Amino acid sequence: MYTARKKIQKEKGLEPSEFEDSVAQAFFDLENGNQELKSELKDLYINNAVQMDIAGNRKAVVIHVPYRLRKAFKKIHVRLVRELEKKFSGKDVVIVATRRIVRPPKKGSAVQRPRTRTLTAVHDGILYLGGFYPAEIVGKRIRYRLDGAKVIKIFLDPKERNNTEYKLETFSAVYRRLCGKDMYTARKKIQKEKGLEPSEFEDSVAQAFFDLENGNQELKSELKDLYINNAVQMDIAGNRKAVVIHVPYRLRKAFKKIHVRLVRELEKKFSGKDVILEDVVYPAEIVGKRIRYRLDGAKVIKIFLDPKERNNTEYKLETFSAVYRRLCGKDVAFEYPMTETA
Repeated sequence: MYTARKKIQKEKGLEPSEFEDSVAQAFFDLENGNQELKSELKDLYINNAVQMDIAGNRKAVVIHVPYRLRKAFKKIHVRLVRELEKKFSGKDVVIVATRRIVRPPKKGSAVQRPRTRTLTAVHDGILYLGGFYPAEIVGKRIRYRLDGAKVIKIFLDPKERNNTEYKLETFSAVYRRLCGKDMYTARKKIQKEKGLEPSEFEDSVAQAFFDLENGNQELKSELKDLYINNAVQMDIAGNRKAVVIHVPYRLRKAFKKIHVRLVRELEKKFSGKDVILEDVVYPAEIVGKRIRYRLDGAKVIKIFLDPKERNNTEYKLETFSAVYRRLCGKDVAFEYPMTETA
């Protein structure tokens, strides 16, 4: 009798887990209930399936299929993944062809190991032959950290952006789990304290930095080694909003070099929002300070800014005051010194 168990074939002596049975059942249901996929799924089956935890509360379903059936799965990949993600709501589905690594032969042995069974070939196969399908890999860059660790940056064909962009973080996590290697994604542009996960808004800011690094030739080289600690959105007077980005203290000089250009590009991405980066009033320099006391004893600080940077900062004076008040709990008024007229 043809049942869901026919849709999964594991190695001899191994029984499917409860989760693998649920994945096999999903394939069985699609074969019998989806007219669009029925004929193509008839001769297809899987080897195993596993559920992985991704950053935050996200989960991924990684399905291994027989290597000899990989081309048949590719033909229906987009439609199949779409239907499976409906069944496993809230989980990203990744389909990978099963590949086996063979140990190197012992010294002096006449046995030859096929090139396709080496660790490097298998890891590259996962990378180039299906791990990110339907997107094709159009570029690869390897970076070395100061501690010698290697980080791989993979560039995907933007033609399939709509089908893959929401899964970039999943691709990175799955590849790390399968191969033990780090890939360079937007999440590398934010480094929070241990145990803390970036918020959805912080992920969007990190993605903006990542996009600028890979798409803006003017900022590309300078942004390569820069990252942020956290980001928050603040309400200013009226309907105005500010994006306040905290960067590591040791990187403050590097951020200052590109401050004006970087803020300009970030404000394009976060349209209608003022971006505050590194120092509250930078690039303007403080040239004077006056303290006033109200009748109730409250202290009001008035800060005078260098008018040389008036064009880059004047539209944000109200934002400077609101952000400083939120960060320090003090009322500050920012303005430019009065210039004497003849």
